Amino acid sequence: MAGPAYAGQGYRRAAQHLATKEGVNDTACVLHHAGKWGQTRSALFLLRCGLDKRIKDNEKLTAGTLADREEHIVTAQAIMTFA
Repeated sequence: MAGPAYAGQGYRRAAQHLATKEGVNDTACVLHHAGKWGQTRSALFLLRCGLDKRIKDNEKLTAGTLADREEHIVTAQAIMTFA
């Protein structure tokens, strides 16, 4: 049985696949999910993999502003200040 298209290509390829609309629902990306639930380490991993912190969801919120709205201050700060 064949595995996913990113099998054997490492975590970066998997994260990039998940960040596309084919990988998750079209209302937000996995970075928004990490922001909403205060998953700082996951958010930083995704940012290091190249996800764009400026992407907005259907509510016109970035992942950082979503984390801030949910009162995940550390996660919001980590996303917003990532360079």
